Amino acid sequence: MKTIIHIFIGIVLIIMTNQCSQIKCDKTNKLIQTQNSDSINKKQRIVLDWKDSLIVKYINNSSSELIKIARQDTIPIEWMTQTEIRNGVKYVMVQIGHSFEHHFVANGWIYIDSLKKTIYEYDLANDTIIKWNK
Repeated sequence: MKTIIHIFIGIVLIIMTNQCSQIKCDKTNKLIQTQNSDSINKKQRIVLDWKDSLIVKYINNSSSELIKIARQDTIPIEWMTQTEIRNGVKYVMVQIGHSFEHHFVANGWIYIDSLKKTIYEYDLANDTIIKWNK
């Protein structure tokens, strides 16, 4: 019985490690999710929540040179989010970049005020956030 359970767990782990997904924009700036595995290569449109819609808007309209370079690159743009409190205000902190050799490389950071649905660019040199107007 233990052998069957070990085989089952092994099969599940193999299936899980062979699947990955990425979220990126297609040429029409619509977000798509690509799922890859050994046997499939599918693209499907996904529904964005308000936060992801703001992030895509920022990526498509940013004047940041690093974000512009990332938009022109063939590597898909990715982002990671986490909650952070700055000066008593709760923000969604977003690292925008790409994956490179199993590491995430950030091209820029933004903060999103969840209550006001406002984007702030992070000024690394001064450790401040500046309202993004677009």
